[in-house]
Amino acid sequence: MVGDVKYKPYDGRPKREDLDQVLSYSIIYGCRDVLLVYAANKAGAGQFHQYGTIGDVTVHIPRP
Repeated sequence: MVGDVKYKPYDGRPKREDLDQVLSYSIIYGCRDVLLVYAANKAGAGQFHQYGTIGDVTVHIPRP
């Protein structure tokens, strides 16, 4: 799994450029699961769910 940490506000949906970047990492490193991590300051942070798949790569993002 490859994860990419973002230090910017998160409104519950990943930005297209964030998805493009983490998907590029999946190709470079041959990973089938990728994770976008955003800074959080609320209870329950750190829980993730499957956002979707592109080809054979599954994207995981924080729960809203």
